[in-house]
Amino acid sequence: MYPYSPEPHQGIEASLSVSVEVIHLFVKAQEAKHYFEAPVSSTKRLKRQFVNLRKIIIEDDYFSKAEADRISINLEPIEVEWACGFCIGGRHGRG
Repeated sequence: MYPYSPEPHQGIEASLSVSVEVIHLFVKAQEAKHYFEAPVSSTKRLKRQFVNLRKIIIEDDYFSKAEADRISINLEPIEVEWACGFCIGGRHGRG
């Protein structure tokens, strides 16, 4: 994917090989829950891995409001957008 594309890169693990080029990133609910289990250390790690990241879109299906707020604060100055993925029991359901 072209690094300055308006379309976000898909997934943390899938984007690691081109991490320097990633400016916008989209993370599905299952990967987000696994990655952000420990919010402070994982947000610091994400900032180190994606040094040019400006915006991340995270499906919020498995996060409480408090968890989402904590992740957003810890990722500053990266813009965080929360999206509903309509996950039910680990799988995408109808929205």
